[in-house]
Amino acid sequence: MKLNLFLKLFICSLLWFASSVFAQEAWQVTQKAWDAFAKKNYYEVERLANESVRRWGEQTRKRNNELFKLPSAKEAKKYNTLNEVATIVWLKGEALLKKGDRDGALAAYYTVIADYEFGQTWDNKGWYWSPAASSRDRIAELSPNSQSQLSLETDPILATLKLPGKKGICFTLREEGKKGSWIQNLPKIKAVNSYWNYSWGTNRVGAQPDGMEFIPMTWGAWGKEGLSKTLQNDVVPQIQSGKAKRLLGFNEPDKKEQANMPYTEALKYWPMLEDLG
Repeated sequence: MKLNLFLKLFICSLLWFASSVFAQEAWQVTQKAWDAFAKKNYYEVERLANESVRRWGEQTRKRNNELFKLPSAKEAKKYNTLNEVATIVWLKGEALLKKGDRDGALAAYYTVIADYEFGQTWDNKGWYWSPAASSRDRIAELSPNSQSQLSLETDPILATLKLPGKKGICFTLREEGKKGSWIQNLPKIKAVNSYWNYSWGTNRVGAQPDGMEFIPMTWGAWGKEGLSKTLQNDVVPQIQSGKAKRLLGFNEPDKKEQANMPYTEALKYWPMLEDLG
């Protein structure tokens, strides 16, 4: 009788412990890992990361494989568990690196890239960044093949692409009747007598001043299909006619009220702009 009571109490205590542990959500485990990292308890970071992968690793790998690009800021919260696992595995790499375990750190970084590439994390301002991109940076630092240094030197600008002067001006050139319309702003543009102008958009108005180059801008990008359509409809015809020789991309992507694009998004879409030549 006493033995049965003891067993019952023991089983109940185990169930309570298990429920209290597994009731934790992924973000809570990640938060504990951040706290442990701040306290330089790198072994605890590693333990928590391994726990997170055991519990959510398989399901997050499947979610990751459903994606082909980083979710937008609006969509990112749908992938909370993927975001947390990507973050904590990256943090494990940082902890192992602090411990002096270079090979273990590299293994963690490669795991982030292979299994959780589209996970994201955010700071207290709500700005998203990519653990996979940060992992690639770390691998480049730690890899024996990363001895070559990046250079900012570029080839001289072709003579055909040089503007006659530096001065430019920006005004919106919206449809007639709208605030900031081209009817209102063209006189201001002409009065400045600059060498070029832009309007934060891709549309060139027919009354564009002669001798002043209009430079179209892709203000933002929220999908390859939409950006491709804008380029083909608005920008390519200007290039083919010789009216556009250069293109501006992605207006203030670091600001929420502007293009609001993590640098990884800008880098992803940038080749589409380069392909225009």
